[in-house]
Amino acid sequence: MIKKKILIVGSTSGLAKHILEKLKNNNFNISSISRKDFDFIKNFNKLEKIIVRTKPNIIINCVAATYEECKKYPKNAYEVNAFFPYKLAIVSEKINVILIHFSTEAVFDGNKKYLCEVEDIPQPNSMYGKSKLLGDYSLLRFNNSLIIRVSLLFGKFFKKNFVYNILTELKKNKRINIANDIYCTPTNADDVSNFLVKNIKGSKLKNLLSKKIIHLSSNNLQSRFKLIKDMATFINKSKYVKPISIKNLRIKIVTRANKGLKSNVKNFKISTIEDFIKSINI
Repeated sequence: MIKKKILIVGSTSGLAKHILEKLKNNNFNISSISRKDFDFIKNFNKLEKIIVRTKPNIIINCVAATYEECKKYPKNAYEVNAFFPYKLAIVSEKINVILIHFSTEAVFDGNKKYLCEVEDIPQPNSMYGKSKLLGDYSLLRFNNSLIIRVSLLFGKFFKKNFVYNILTELKKNKRINIANDIYCTPTNADDVSNFLVKNIKGSKLKNLLSKKIIHLSSNNLQSRFKLIKDMATFINKSKYVKPISIKNLRIKIVTRANKGLKSNVKNFKISTIEDFIKSINI
């Protein structure tokens, strides 16, 4: 059997590392590239030549400018989050390659009291969300492109994100105040990776492509406080976690109250908090 060729772009991101781990365990022909190899945002022609030469069956784009990067460098936000995936889609269509691109819940304003569905009208209120939404819209005209929106991601390879940083502090017995009025649908990147690899291996990828946009989410809307409290319980540090309103945090945070997505796929399996805690070394 001929192995499927997979190219991961943005291979040093936390999500990419989760996907790479699953792909390696499932006998694919894998190539990966990151901006540590060269700046493919500024030198896209070089990346295009690599793609045309290797002609993978599937390109997975894990490149993104973060929320803080977008605030600081708005021009770069659109270059990375919107124009880059659009260029990838053009090349992918030209050589008949499937493009899988990751997007975010931040395309919604978070003012609704229910989980955001694919059919809901996006209204981003941050530079990050606006740039990611333009990326989403730019891919909709391509038949071989799939947009996967995810909610608050955590995982063993996310060493600098909200969840990992707080767990590290709790391990040192530091008291942590967590907002109990900011809601999310937290999702383990391992679950996203398992879902992706399963569908790449099987015959359901065409069905996903026909959806154009899919939401992958735990469908469990909960406060950040509850998320961290549950995790802290497994490392016997729950007494150090205290609830607080976002209005009373010392650091000013501009965010949305509800940051949840509703999955529009039926076979997205969710692991437990205990599974995650066992996978990390804190």
